[in-house]
Amino acid sequence: MSPYHSQRQLGRRFILVRQRGWQGATSVVSHARTILRLQHHPRNQHQSWRLFASSPPPSSSSTRDNNKDDEPTPTLPSSSTSTSSASSSSSSKPSSSWNRLEDANPERIHGIQVNPDSLGNDILPGNMIYKTYKWTGNVRKIPVELARGYFWMVSDLKRTDSKPTLSNQTLIPESDSQPFPKLTGLFTLEDPSTTVDIPYFFLDPTAYNTNNNNNTNNNVNTVGRITLLAVTFRDNGFKMIPTWTRPFRDAFNSMMMSSSDVKVQTYQLSITEHWVLYPLRGLLTRVMRNNTPSPEDRSNTILYFGSKYVDEFRDILRMHNIMTSYVFLLDDLGRVRFAGSGEASPEEIQHLIQLTKELIQEIAGCGNNSHDGNNKRKKTKK
Repeated sequence: MSPYHSQRQLGRRFILVRQRGWQGATSVVSHARTILRLQHHPRNQHQSWRLFASSPPPSSSSTRDNNKDDEPTPTLPSSSTSTSSASSSSSSKPSSSWNRLEDANPERIHGIQVNPDSLGNDILPGNMIYKTYKWTGNVRKIPVELARGYFWMVSDLKRTDSKPTLSNQTLIPESDSQPFPKLTGLFTLEDPSTTVDIPYFFLDPTAYNTNNNNNTNNNVNTVGRITLLAVTFRDNGFKMIPTWTRPFRDAFNSMMMSSSDVKVQTYQLSITEHWVLYPLRGLLTRVMRNNTPSPEDRSNTILYFGSKYVDEFRDILRMHNIMTSYVFLLDDLGRVRFAGSGEASPEEIQHLIQLTKELIQEIAGCGNNSHDGNNKRKKTKK
């Protein structure tokens, strides 16, 4: 009997100890003695190390002495090889945030300031992130939930004080501003039977043809409409919206009903991504409608159910954490000029109102270089 066969038999006998009781235990002991005898047999001396050792047995002293001059001394791999392998592994690692985000979406709004303490700085399109494994040093792109846990958004809000996006200190320059991303298939709380598309709906809601489902919004008048849009995904963020919209409405209440060239308006966008709730969208809409008695608030509340195009929509606006609220200030051409998140502080509200007044002057042509600004806007609209 070979030692390999005896080892397998010993493993099987250990499994049957409980079934056979004392007789099985005695059989295991006798079988172990058989293995020891086979290991010490001269015929199996050269391979007995494979049973219980992790490294090959050293050769005998006589053989080592006789072959000392004939065989070269084994050496470890050279340091250059290890250095080259280390350099190759390090080259595969992203060395900086720019390298990590080199495959990010080029349509992201560059003027949006992501909080330095937020994980959103490292998130790639599709909610992916690079993770470096501690023991191997390998870098792989995996979903954020696998890299940081399912509740990473909660910890991210604690680190950033519920502000993953910082408020802009100045208006995003007109030359650097980018258009608000397109999202279709929405409807207002006032008229759930009619679908609208944003940002076209913000530019001129009165010109939106509600009777034509194939409306392309070619005749939308974009003159003089400044929009403050609040976006939420969860109830926690929905509760933060009034801290932005109420003071803003009070400051520009006269301009909201004005018929002049410049008009200020506010909208709330509620996005429900859960596919489980999609069949219940009619019931949820009726509940929200009953909880919103004001007709003005109903017409200013926009709903979206589903997950199609939402991932790209969130990535462009850097809304990686959906446990809070986001606000965006759009000019008369539907371009993002300001962004913020979380619950608004009094300083942020005053700053937003001041920036909105500057934007009004820019649109109305009352600021510096007003004539050039009007020419640029006319060319842009063409």
